[in-house]
Amino acid sequence: MGTSPVEPSPTPQEFRPVPWNKRTLALPASAPSVRLARDWVTGVLTDIGRHELAESARLAVSELVTNAILHAEPPMTVHVRGTVEHPRIEVTDQSMVPPQQRHTHPPVDVDDEFSWSTVGRGLDLVASFARRWGADIDPRGFGKVVWFEPAA
Repeated sequence: MGTSPVEPSPTPQEFRPVPWNKRTLALPASAPSVRLARDWVTGVLTDIGRHELAESARLAVSELVTNAILHAEPPMTVHVRGTVEHPRIEVTDQSMVPPQQRHTHPPVDVDDEFSWSTVGRGLDLVASFARRWGADIDPRGFGKVVWFEPAA
């Protein structure tokens, strides 16, 4: 369900894992979790030297955590995985229902507050701030992961 083709894996000299001590945040299913996730992801990206991705990541993770609170089942977690060059932010929950992008027309214009201020456009907003995004359902029935790679 990504928004662009799969890119080749990084070569071994490009692979620098995200620091282990800043990879996972457990969240309660409540409104303050949105702010917690935003601030935590910003901190992780700053720690790994990718502050230019922070604003797009803040907006996209806010949408995914909000969706998890409204439409999924706890527990919820936020992960930062991947490499310094290609960080991937993931939001997990226990729902087996995949997210549905509405593909609004006209598409969301991130510079026009009115075009994305209504309910139901969260995944369009995520797509606007991501190089790629998608969702994976756990084949064992343990929920799903909705992920994105923030765009600069």
